[in-house]
Amino acid sequence: SWIRFKQGFTKCKQQTGKGIVLSVEHCGSVSGCGQWIADVANTWRIGHDIQANWASVMSIIDHNTKLWTLAGPGHWNDADMLQVGNPGMTVTEQKSHFALWCIMCSPLLIGTDLATASEDTLKILKAKGFISLNQDPLGHQGKRVA
Repeated sequence: SWIRFKQGFTKCKQQTGKGIVLSVEHCGSVSGCGQWIADVANTWRIGHDIQANWASVMSIIDHNTKLWTLAGPGHWNDADMLQVGNPGMTVTEQKSHFALWCIMCSPLLIGTDLATASEDTLKILKAKGFISLNQDPLGHQGKRVA
């Protein structure tokens, strides 16, 4: 059960003194997860696996639009791994993809090989302004208004 899941990790944290980020594989809807998910996990995947194309990015944005109420300080909607640096999107699309993940306060999990990343890729991934927005202590994700 989710309660035993949380209790087990809480006990581990108490015994080791080390922080743990609890991630749940899927929370596809507010009605499916409700507000309880934030009491159990720090982050949860919100949908399908992302692909390195603009249509996939926008599909995840559209899906996350319904889930913004679940996110807040200490718990976030995980829109999936960043595709910045992978073939399939223009540099402008990659910049937009990164900016949108930052606005959603999604975990910024890099999904490209940093050893071979281009200067454009590294510049996008190091964008301090966007990273500070993503890491804002209030933890509230942006939401679509139109």
